Parts: sequence; structure tokens; C-alpha cells
Amino acid sequence: MSANRCDERVPGVARSMTEPAQPDVNAVDRQWARLYNAFDHTEGLDATLHKLTALACTLSPWYASAVVAIDKEGGFIERLAETGERAPIFALLPTRWPLQTSPCRELMRTGENLIITDVGACRDYPLYQAEAVAQAYRGVGLMPCGSDGAGRPLALSVHSREAVEDSDDMRELLSRLACIARGEILRAKACDAEQARLRRMERYAGLGAELMESVLGGRSASEVVGQMAHNAGFRLALLDIPAQRAYFTHAKDEALAPALLADWHNRGTASTHSPSGTVALSEPIVIEGRLAGAVIYLDGTIAADEVRYLLLHVKSALSSLLLRSHLHAVGMAAGLKSIFETLATGEWQNSQVFASSARHLGLDPAAPAQLFALNMDAGVAADAPERLAHPLASCCPGAVCGRAADLLLIYVPCPSDGLSSTMKQRIAQIVNDTLSLSARALAESPVITAIEAYPGAIRTLRHVLRLAQALGRSGRVTMATFDPFAFLAATLDKNAAPEFITSTLGQIRRYDTTHSTRFVDTCMAFGESGCRYQETADRLHIHVSTLRYRIARISELFNIQLTDPDVRFSLDLAFRLERLLGDGALAHG
Repeated sequence: MSANRCDERVPGVARSMTEPAQPDVNAVDRQWARLYNAFDHTEGLDATLHKLTALACTLSPWYASAVVAIDKEGGFIERLAETGERAPIFALLPTRWPLQTSPCRELMRTGENLIITDVGACRDYPLYQAEAVAQAYRGVGLMPCGSDGAGRPLALSVHSREAVEDSDDMRELLSRLACIARGEILRAKACDAEQARLRRMERYAGLGAELMESVLGGRSASEVVGQMAHNAGFRLALLDIPAQRAYFTHAKDEALAPALLADWHNRGTASTHSPSGTVALSEPIVIEGRLAGAVIYLDGTIAADEVRYLLLHVKSALSSLLLRSHLHAVGMAAGLKSIFETLATGEWQNSQVFASSARHLGLDPAAPAQLFALNMDAGVAADAPERLAHPLASCCPGAVCGRAADLLLIYVPCPSDGLSSTMKQRIAQIVNDTLSLSARALAESPVITAIEAYPGAIRTLRHVLRLAQALGRSGRVTMATFDPFAFLAATLDKNAAPEFITSTLGQIRRYDTTHSTRFVDTCMAFGESGCRYQETADRLHIHVSTLRYRIARISELFNIQLTDPDVRFSLDLAFRLERLLGDGALAHG
């Protein structure tokens, strides 16, 4: 396009009618400078598109301009912005047309600017030609100029009243205009994206404030998470690790609960910080130095750099919620510990007052119930009662658990004839699964129907657990499980068992102590291996010839023939009684 033709449409650039036409390069430069300067500040996409069409109309020979979005999947084009002189009736026409009837189809095919010198002479698009006749335009320029926020290709069109030439000047004009359009559309989309991000940030902050108000109002965890589900479209999970409970904003995610709870319980406090340089998809909740829970983002609808901002805002309210639950659980645990320890000792001043206090915590000493007991040794976490509370209550309504000195006690209401075998097995499974225990004994009491029976029942449970540990038993156990050894240990005179152990093993132990030998271990391993030499040697990590030498020395020194069944029975009985009675059994020797 020549400079003279451009000057005719640029305000402030005049030309004398009596002077010959002269190219004015400065005027052309000023014209493009005004176009660039019109975008001195970034606006949203809608405003930018309207501004582009208005500025395109300042360029000769164009009198009208529009921006359309090309929906290839839907098979239509949609007008997004326009500027130009149109009769009012045209405002009533639709803003969408079939892509098949538009020259935009050719634009999409080539990806290059398209010039239609005279629509009236173009037979390829009859409907487009009819529209051109109705609106009285002839020349058309079409330019690809990027895409809208939904990713649909955009095209900028310009119209002239007269036919246009497909010249180098015209192509240069369209190329420069398209370049401006693409750059400004990119900036506009970035502006829209930033504004949308800021609105989301405000929404996250507002959500955090709403949740905190609900927590302070006393709403439960399920209600608060339900509020998140109502007000937010993204998927979140709240884990209450001590209680082993998970809450989800979307019900379809509930199947993830076991894996999430197991993973976070195994992490402990070591995972309270995300690795350096990574975006956290979860936020741990730590109370009194312990990992109490986590809020986890399960969706993919939020940009990664916004996830942590979201989690931090909802974490504040959810931390307060878990703190409230934690304080309630601590109070409950302390109350149950006091109740169980008093039941174990029987030292209550007034049984009716004590029973009333116990019922307030969910334990009725006068109603039929069964107790289950587990040793609270180093292998059992201190928060075991909190973690068992919910799964046990879900399985057995009314079940509660707590500590009594070195025992973890579980109280389960039952019919007068006791719990079913299936229910007992479910309780044992819950204990094993929740506490990740294996090869542990869970002692079980008979049905208890009176408060006075509790001290004796708990003493029996403690004795059963000691028997199970001594005899290597696991799973559900009762006193009947250990006959006849339980009966033997209970009926022997208090000095008889230690004396038998001393007479059987005492001299061998003293020799081991004095000479740093392992004859006692050899006797035990040989008996437990069924007199099989190779198996015994493997257990002791020695050669078979060394084992044979030891057995010969034992026979020589102590006149003990390990191949004699009666001798092996005496040794086995001594070993078992020693485990039953504890390390003090040899004190008499």
C-alpha cells in the first residue's frame, strides 16, 4: 500500500489539492506509532479486541473491522468484536455462521493473510458474498491473530467499500496489523489470566475465613469438609491421623482413605516439609510436635503455583478443627485411663458414683461387656487408643479403649452370652490393621456383668498376656489357650517352680557364666529342633562338628543325655516355667 493512500485516513495529515501527491514517510510512521501507543497499557481480551477493530478502521481503505473466533470442532465462527458503519437492522442478525460458508476456512488451511479483492466477483462463498452485498462492502482482508482464552483460533477481518488490490503494499499493511494484533492479544490473555488468578486467590482466602468461622461455631469435621465441597469445585482431603479418619470433598475419593492414612502415618514428623524446589500438594498439620493430620490436594484444576496458597489458607481453619478434636481426645484418653486403672485396682470409694463417672465416658460397669487387652510395650505407639477409637466404635457401637498402666484395654458391650466369634475376630483384625502389629497376642476376658468382677478380670488378662509372651503365642488368647502350662504355673507352690528351674538349669548357667560357654542355648536349640543336628547347628550359627563336641561336653560335665526324651522334657519344662515366672526364677539358686 502506498503512503499517499494511507495519509488520506490519518487525522492531522493533510495534502494540498493543488500540489502533486508526494509520499510522506513520516506520516506513515506516525500512523503506526499511534497504533502502537494506543496499547500503552494492557487490558483484558474483550477490550483489546474492540480496540483492535476500532484502530483497524483508521487505516485506509478500511471502514469496518471485526474479530471472529473459529470453532473448528463445532464447525462455526463467532464474532467477538466489531467496529464499522452498519444499519441498525444488522444488529439483529446472528453472531455465528457456519465455518463452511466463510473464507476463514481458507485462512485456517493456509495460516497466511488472505486478501479478497472484490467479494462481488468471488463465487467460492455465496452466503458470504450475499452478506457483502447487503452491507455494501467489496474488498476484504483476513489475518490470523492468535487464539482466545479457550484456545480457539482468532481472525481479524477488515472491509472496504471499494475493491482493493492484492499488492505488496497491501500485504505489508495486513502483516503489520496482524503482528500488532497477535502481540496485543497475547498480552491481553496474560492480563486476563493474572486477573483470574487474583480472583482465585481472593476466593481461597475467603474460603479459609469461612471455614474458620464454621470451626469456631462448633461444626464437626464432616460438616466443615462438606462446606468446602459446596463452596469449592476442587478435590481436597482432610486426614485426622490419630483418629485414623479421612474426610473428602468428593465422595468418589473415599476409596483413597486407607492408602492415604497408612502413608501419612508411616511418614511421621519427618515429612512436615516438602523437598526443596518442589510444589507441595499437601500440607501437614502438626500439634505438640506430632503429626496430627494433613490437608491434601487431589485435583488438577488449579495451577501448581496456587496449590500451596490454597492449602495454607484452608489449613489454618482445619488445624484449629484438628486441635479441637485433639484436645477432646486427650481429655477422653485421660478420663478413660483413670477409669480403667481404677477398675484394675478396685480402689473406688463409692461404686455408684464411680459407675456414674464411667458411664459419662461411655463405659457402663454394670452392663454385660467383654475386655480385650494388649501389652503397651515399645512396639505399640502411645497414640494407639486414639487411633483405635473410631474404627472400633464403627465396628462395635459403644466400644471404648484406653490405657491402664502397661495395658491397652478395649471395652466392648455385649449380650449376656458374649460376643460372637466373628465379632471377636473383627476386633482382633482392627487392632492388627490399625496398629500395624504382627505376631501379637490379644487377651480376651469372659463376659463381665458386675463392677466387682473387673479387678480379677484384668489381673487374669495380664497373666494371659504374660503366658502368651513366654510361650510365643499370638492372636486371640484366653486362659484356656495355655492348658496345661497355665494351670501348672498357677498351682505350683511359690518356691517349687524356681527350685525345679534351678535344679535343672542352675549348674549349666553357672558354668556358662564362668567359662563364657553357650551350653544352655545349645540345650534349648537342640530340643526345639527335634534333635536334628544340622538344624540346630544352623540356629546356633556353628558347624555340626562343633555342635557334636558341645553335646558331648554337656554329657561329660553334667551327666545330661540330650537324646533322652525324659531329659529333653525336663529341660523344656524348665525353660517354659522360667519364661512364665520371669528372670527372678533363679534367685533361689
